[in-house]
Amino acid sequence: MTKDASFKKVVRRHAEETGQRYTEALTDIGGLGARMHHEPVAERLLAHLRDRYGIDPVAATKLSVHKTYVFRIDRNDGNPWVARAFPPARPRAGVEGDAAMLGFLARQDYPAERLAADDAVSDFDGSAVLVTRFVEGVQLPDGAAKFAMMGELLGRLHALPYDESVSRPGGASGEDPSREGTPRQDLLAALSFLDAVDTKVAAAERERFEQLRDQVRSADDGHGLPEGLLHGNLLHAPDHAVLSEQGPVAINWKASGRGPRLADFAYLIWGTGSWNPRRPNQEQIDAAVNAYRRHIEPTDDELDRLEAVMYIRTLYLACFGYRRALANGQTFHEWGFIEPPEYFSSTAAATRAAFRRQVSVRQRNDGGSSAARQMSRVRAPVEVPENIVERVRTLCLALPEVTVRVDGWAQSFDIRRRSFCLLVAREGPAGQPVPLLVLRADPDEREALLSIGRPFFATRAGRDRIGVLLTDDTDWEEIRELVTESYRVLAPKKLTALLD
Repeated sequence: MTKDASFKKVVRRHAEETGQRYTEALTDIGGLGARMHHEPVAERLLAHLRDRYGIDPVAATKLSVHKTYVFRIDRNDGNPWVARAFPPARPRAGVEGDAAMLGFLARQDYPAERLAADDAVSDFDGSAVLVTRFVEGVQLPDGAAKFAMMGELLGRLHALPYDESVSRPGGASGEDPSREGTPRQDLLAALSFLDAVDTKVAAAERERFEQLRDQVRSADDGHGLPEGLLHGNLLHAPDHAVLSEQGPVAINWKASGRGPRLADFAYLIWGTGSWNPRRPNQEQIDAAVNAYRRHIEPTDDELDRLEAVMYIRTLYLACFGYRRALANGQTFHEWGFIEPPEYFSSTAAATRAAFRRQVSVRQRNDGGSSAARQMSRVRAPVEVPENIVERVRTLCLALPEVTVRVDGWAQSFDIRRRSFCLLVAREGPAGQPVPLLVLRADPDEREALLSIGRPFFATRAGRDRIGVLLTDDTDWEEIRELVTESYRVLAPKKLTALLD
């Protein structure tokens, strides 16, 4: 097959996976560099601001090595501004959305940068420009203190009651202006990064490259989880957070909007292990958890999916680095963003333990209420009987590519790091273990099962889950069918095809 034919094949596949027409997919892949890179001429930007706002600017200094379009604007007639002359490919409506978000945050007295003018968005050389007041500050301190500050910023943000003025979807990095929106767009952008260099991958790297692509395809995008206002990039400091005299301030709101709040928090938790993580940092995890939960208490479903959602932005970063390396004829060195897998599972487990530890502390401080003690007894996890563990393991491990994740006495059976079957037990009224499963189910099947009643019940894990009590009367053939259907909900088509 010729190189041109290989590229056309890549474009056709990309169109199929992203729901685009062939010409759209071709533009999506081929126009990446032009859409993402923009470096305006500083002198022309100063002249524009002078004409547009009547100010007396004297210098435009780049503020970030990563964002070549962000400038500090020093003035003779007042305090400095920040001017962001976004890439021309970014629509003006997106920049106006940034301004609307900053206006909303000001009304909520949230610690964010402030608009520099009432009409803060203008047009300049084909770009939309946003002007804000420069925030005087220093870099956040290292270690646990930094994660406590960022956990506090995220918790306050996610707890805000938002209105229609800030209802746009957010959470994706948005470095490619055509991929702004919910975290799902990060995964679609990641596919674009890989497909853009598909024909440059060496034969020796092909298997690993395809594994990375499969991982992106099957990643959990956080859909269906509780939503809030997201910042999208708070982990990056000082590019996205600085420490002012008044305290920490979040800046750079291009990725902001409404989306699954876990995406923000999961990225922060991943960052507790630094940029090339190998093991959990419990001190930094505890700092982030303690600060965040002053405002937000994650649901069981969020804690269950934490590990999987940690991969959204890290897969994006890995694919971004892969494209950059191959496009420049370099070797790819950024596997550390997604390796080792044990870091993700152990860090998620450490985070869940941190949340549960705080719940236990609060229960001890309840003053001895009998209702609190009773609730604590009912909800306390206990060991699942060994015969139940073996039966469930046998059913789940008979399915293709299933892995097992153990968290205390809970066992999660995963496909591509997402749980399709969770086995736990709770203490019953007489002190005996009551084992149960949490499975995936499509909406119609879930409603039908719930209408039956016991042994089926609704769980706090989410609207796509169904709980099943396991008793002496359990029909294990029915459980096998339910487990298999739950697997089908998450598994890619090439694996579900093996079941037919």
